[in-house]
Amino acid sequence: MTVRVTEDCRVAYEGGVHVLAEGEEVPGGEFANYLLATGAPVASTEDQPQQVEQTGVPRPAVNAAKADWVAHVADLHGLDHDEVNQLTKPALIELADSPPEAPNAAPTGESV
Repeated sequence: MTVRVTEDCRVAYEGGVHVLAEGEEVPGGEFANYLLATGAPVASTEDQPQQVEQTGVPRPAVNAAKADWVAHVADLHGLDHDEVNQLTKPALIELADSPPEAPNAAPTGESV
């Protein structure tokens, strides 16, 4: 997911400082996920996937606490809260962007 910088900023990442200008686009990857997860002034340039089902826990803001993301993802995908809590915040955000699997779907790589 590509992100667009919404205001000039400086971001420390992997031992260096990155100067980002308003309007600059950062291609999807670890750095873009880091920017989203840390609350840097960025916004996704891609439309959020439409949620087919309304969840009980609304999607939190990108810079919300990890606990909010854990609650949302666990509710969205019907997963165990403790297992979801072991994921990193960038992984939670990515999982929140993926559609929930059908209840009887085979795990990836397996056939039914």
